[in-house]
Amino acid sequence: MKIVLRKVLFALPGLAVLILSLFADVLQIGNTNGVGTTQIAGIVVGILMMMLGVIFAGREASSNPGQQLSLKKKLVFSSCVVSCIMLILLVGFGIYESHRIYTIVTSKVWRGWIGSPHQPDRLLGYKAVSNGRGQHTFSIGPNIPMRYDSLGFRVPVDTTNNDRSQLRPTILFLGCSFTYGDACIAEETFPELVGQMSGGTALNAGKCSYGLGQMVFLARRLVSKFTPDFVVVQYSPWLIDRAMNPFMPSYFGRAPGPYYANNKKGELVLQPPLFRSMLYELPFDKFKGASNPGFMAFCNDVGAPLLIHDAWNMTRYRIQSMFGLVPAPTTDKRAVIRNGYEEIFNICRKNEAQIVLLVLGRSENRIEIPTALPVNDVLIVDAQTALIDRLEVGQKYQNAYAHWRGNPEVYIDGHPNAHAHSIIADELMSVISSK
Repeated sequence: MKIVLRKVLFALPGLAVLILSLFADVLQIGNTNGVGTTQIAGIVVGILMMMLGVIFAGREASSNPGQQLSLKKKLVFSSCVVSCIMLILLVGFGIYESHRIYTIVTSKVWRGWIGSPHQPDRLLGYKAVSNGRGQHTFSIGPNIPMRYDSLGFRVPVDTTNNDRSQLRPTILFLGCSFTYGDACIAEETFPELVGQMSGGTALNAGKCSYGLGQMVFLARRLVSKFTPDFVVVQYSPWLIDRAMNPFMPSYFGRAPGPYYANNKKGELVLQPPLFRSMLYELPFDKFKGASNPGFMAFCNDVGAPLLIHDAWNMTRYRIQSMFGLVPAPTTDKRAVIRNGYEEIFNICRKNEAQIVLLVLGRSENRIEIPTALPVNDVLIVDAQTALIDRLEVGQKYQNAYAHWRGNPEVYIDGHPNAHAHSIIADELMSVISSK
């Protein structure tokens, strides 16, 4: 027993290095997400330290040379010990992570969605289900209904014509949750307001967590298909950041999305998602807000499949990255801006659609359009400046334009509220109506 204890003690430094390396992201060690070369080196060093510690402890524990195990047996023994420890750690982490997800999903104040309105997509990461319905949920107050038409555009819940009328002008909107109108009903969003004010057709292709990569893919799919008169293209700094990250923002699990990387020729190209996410296929609804959901049932139906799927695909991705089989995301933001927006603009020009660049932010900070972005024939709507200019003296941006509920009011969401959407719509209409 003393020998075993000694081996465990000698293995502890290596175990500590291994744990810190394996769970660096969880422990928020380092400046980047994902497994880098330093983290891989730490994992290898940790395993070697554990094995050497066990071997050294075994050597020190016996004073009788005749009782010493051979080096081969010591290596086998130490490998088994390390494997068992790693298995225990992985199972423990899996249970911990499953419980964290379980707590979020089953919470009565779940910030997410109810229903199954989304499905995986090989290029976008995820997209709307045709005629999909669901609800956005918040910590306070009523849920927000969400509905998509048969083509995947967001529409009001009570829309009678499922595919929208093809009244002119047809206006296609490309962007993220700001364009989608997160936390607002569809009728309050600027795409819907602009469609009504123009007497035309609004095609809202905005989606939560989308970045410039999805916007490019959607431009390729939709502009030639619908030949819109106007294409409103959102410009926000985070859209570029998301196009330089293989994963979209998510509450839990991995949500791969398109990202820009340099190919073997050094050319900047838009890469499809690394793998298919399971976030849109697992039965989360079965446990959302349930009175007695059962943790073990959740682990079996959701937790284990999700974590195993993500662990396998992330391990495969990291190994492929080590050997250069998967292109690493680019760090050249200027090139991403020019490449992404210029492609969208060129698609619009080819299909004789007027480009409208919509500038949006999330604070009192004004946004400058990078010089890398060619905007010679582009209508620019600086809605961010308009929002700032409409603030009353001393009024805070968040207080005026974010979502607040309750009495006293409590901040629940940072996306533009109905008031902000109406201002954005006015700014867009002032430009669109002039054309």
